[in-house]
Amino acid sequence: MLALLASAAASPLVAAGAHAGDATLVCPTGKVEVIAHRGFAQMAPENTLAAFSQALDLGYHSLEFDLRLTKDGVPVVLHDATLERTTDGTGAVADLVLADITGLNAAAGRPNWPPQRIPLFEQVVALAKPRGARLYAEIKQPATSAGIAEMVRVVRDAGLEAQTCFCSFQLDYLRTVRGESETVALGLIGSDIGDLPAFAELSGDRTMMLRRRHLLENEGWVETCRAAGTDVSAWLVASQSQVRALARADVYRITCDRPVVAPDRAC
Repeated sequence: MLALLASAAASPLVAAGAHAGDATLVCPTGKVEVIAHRGFAQMAPENTLAAFSQALDLGYHSLEFDLRLTKDGVPVVLHDATLERTTDGTGAVADLVLADITGLNAAAGRPNWPPQRIPLFEQVVALAKPRGARLYAEIKQPATSAGIAEMVRVVRDAGLEAQTCFCSFQLDYLRTVRGESETVALGLIGSDIGDLPAFAELSGDRTMMLRRRHLLENEGWVETCRAAGTDVSAWLVASQSQVRALARADVYRITCDRPVVAPDRAC
């Protein structure tokens, strides 16, 4: 890992410009915003407090994670609709109340790690707040309007609206978020910009979060998004050569499963 970070630090990067978006979510010139996907999922049990703490300790400041609602409407941090892949439990999160999952081991697939619990959204927010971290919270299906309102309430009560971007593949979810808060940022995830016109109708800070390969294959997308007052980020980015290709395309916000840019080059 140290060799990777040292190599990344030596790699030249085109200077970043300030584009659409809230100042808290835009890097200064010469920096790249490195978003730790599920807390750098290749390095730690994904979507756990241990993963998020490690990413912050390494010097990265942006955390991406997935939000699901339990049957009793509590936002918890888990990617899959069911428990089997990453925990020692079974069943669908949406069919279980919080008490059913609180004792499960969220590091069940990573035997070299001590047991981890499925985090509450509130716990991730509590971890992030004193560290000054930015939060990229992906709302997974199914989600209700009341559940989304509860997610927004969590960051509002913590005073972190300006440091939070709610993301989703579902534009309707983002409309609901915007109805709850004019302050949080919005991220529309996808592989194309077909929904850009509708997304651009939403007020406030917006980012199209696009699959890296498709973004690089369509040179005009970045300019089209920015002309609509919408920034652009890329996922998933796995190498320094991909970082450089995105920099040439004027994209400096990247989501990664492991660090591909050294901390002193990241914001």
